[in-house]
Parts: sequence; C-alpha cells; structure tokens
Amino acid sequence: MKIQVVEKRRRLIKKRNKAISKQAGYSYTLMELDVLEESDDVAYNVVEADLGSGENTMSASFYNYKTDQVDLVVSENSLGKAAHEFKHGYQFNIGDTSLQYWAGFEGSQLETNRDFLHGIDDEKAGSRRGRLFGDSGDLTTTRNNLSNPPYNVFSHPSTLTYIKSNRSENIIKSRLLNVSKKYNAAFRFPFRQGGMITISHLTCGVKNNPKPKK
Repeated sequence: MKIQVVEKRRRLIKKRNKAISKQAGYSYTLMELDVLEESDDVAYNVVEADLGSGENTMSASFYNYKTDQVDLVVSENSLGKAAHEFKHGYQFNIGDTSLQYWAGFEGSQLETNRDFLHGIDDEKAGSRRGRLFGDSGDLTTTRNNLSNPPYNVFSHPSTLTYIKSNRSENIIKSRLLNVSKKYNAAFRFPFRQGGMITISHLTCGVKNNPKPKK
C-alpha cells in the first residue's frame, strides 16, 4: 500500500510540474506577443498561407523586401504552427535570429546564407512553442542548413565587433549593411542611443512602413 501511495504522489507531482511549466509557457507567449504588437519600428504581419502554392503551404517567417516589414506566414487552421512563427518573430525582434527575404507569394524568395543567425536552437525554441499549442513538430530537428553552434547578434563574429565599437553610427550602419548583403538576410542590431534597429541591405533606401498608431 505504501508503495502505491508513493507512486501516486510521484505522478501527481509530475502532473503539477507539467501544468506549472505550461502556464509559464503561456505567460511568456503573451508577453512576447505584446512586444511584437507594441513595436513602433517594425510591423509584424500575419499572412495566411497560400494552400494552393506548393511549398508555400509550409508556415514560415520572412522579411518582405518590398514592404520593409516582417511577414509571419501561418496556416489558418494550425495554432501550433502560428505559435512557432510568432516565436521566430520575437527572436528577430530582440536580435536572436535573422530572417531571409521574400516579396510575398507573387514575388521571389531569396536564398539566405544559413550559417548566419538563424540556427538549430531557434528552430528548437519554435518547435517547443508550437508543441505547447498542439503542433506535432519534431522537437529534436537538426537541419544541416542551419547554423550550429547557435549565434545571435551579440555573439556572431560579423556583428560582435560592432556591439562595443566607438565608431560613428553611420559607419557602423554601413558596415552592417555589408553584413546583411553578405548573408542575404535581415536582422536587428542594438545601437547605444536608439535601441534596436533593423538592418536590411535590400530596403535601406525604402521608407520604413511601421504599423499605424492607434
């Protein structure tokens, strides 16, 4: 009898800890969505996946070089995949990952040099978030075209050198645009005065189109 009680107690504790972990995940999700919604300098657009366009049926996150905005492409009937892409949007916002370019379903998707900021850890975090909301994606996915070890804007050799640089902002921005061009990707970078800004060599001459003020 004592063994049965101990086993039941162990199972109850396991269920409780799992519930606590889920609740924390929900809280983090809401916090991250608030950050994206309140962003003043980047517009995050939810784009419904075009179910009739072949590979575009997959959910994905892109930097739209025609609109200078982030497109989070999600399937209308998959909350888990939407949560996965929202996670990538948040990672982009804080400089944890980079995004490859596209111009919408009618435009061109440009191949990114994948050994930049978007790595295996980013995908694992997205998968964990998706699974929290019912997605069945593989949590242990290891894609050969993703960077490993993981990088972010604070640790990648191409950007780390400019984090504490004493050079003028204009010079740093010019160098970072070259980094964007080298990897064919958009990313966010922290400046001492203005906070995080978006670096995108394809849209550096395009006026930013942030969401309208409420």
